[in-house]
Amino acid sequence: KNSLIVITEIVNDLLFSRYRLPQLKVGIGMAYSKAIITILGNENNYHAKAIGECVYRASKIAKGYNEIFIDEKLKNRWPKSDDGKLRFLALPNGKFPIDAYKIEKQ
Repeated sequence: KNSLIVITEIVNDLLFSRYRLPQLKVGIGMAYSKAIITILGNENNYHAKAIGECVYRASKIAKGYNEIFIDEKLKNRWPKSDDGKLRFLALPNGKFPIDAYKIEKQ
């Protein structure tokens, strides 16, 4: 079973049993580019902010239900091995505004 699915099942069970909340639907998008990372806030409340093409691209493909998507730039940089455990399923044009691939276990 996909570890993301297992984690969301655990979280969803807890959210429902404790608070009667509906299930979370988690989609993860990952992309590759240069980015600027800065710290914003005041001395009592700091948080990091990333600015760059990768942030935009990842946000456009962070959809789906318990699925992980990557952009083409990250796919091309992903290390390759003969006994790799992952595969990248190309998504049809139009599903996302950019070329994206779904990560699946082999």
